[in-house]
Amino acid sequence: MDAAHLLDLARRFPEVTLKDGSSWTSIRFRTHGFAWVKHDDDLLMLKSTHDERAALVGSDPDTFSDGWSSATTAWVTIRLDRIDADEVLELVADAWRLKAPRKVIAAFESAHPDGLP
Repeated sequence: MDAAHLLDLARRFPEVTLKDGSSWTSIRFRTHGFAWVKHDDDLLMLKSTHDERAALVGSDPDTFSDGWSSATTAWVTIRLDRIDADEVLELVADAWRLKAPRKVIAAFESAHPDGLP
């Protein structure tokens, strides 16, 4: 998995927009960021819950590491060279759901019963 492939996967979700920076691309639902990709290092910083982040880091600390956090949100850093497309697609879907409104999620899941595009 590399940054370009990840961005192609992220574009499959409804109302996802991308905003390029100097070395990062922000992945957003409308204007609300839920992931950032650092191209030079093939790193993904992804919005998550505290419990999910702890489970990911605990399961494979060579692939997943702690990002920043707040009282309600935790971010996980993912080495894209150590993860396959199916797993990262599921994680992006979870992060997208943390930002998308219920109506958008319901319409998406109605069209995609497995929850993935």
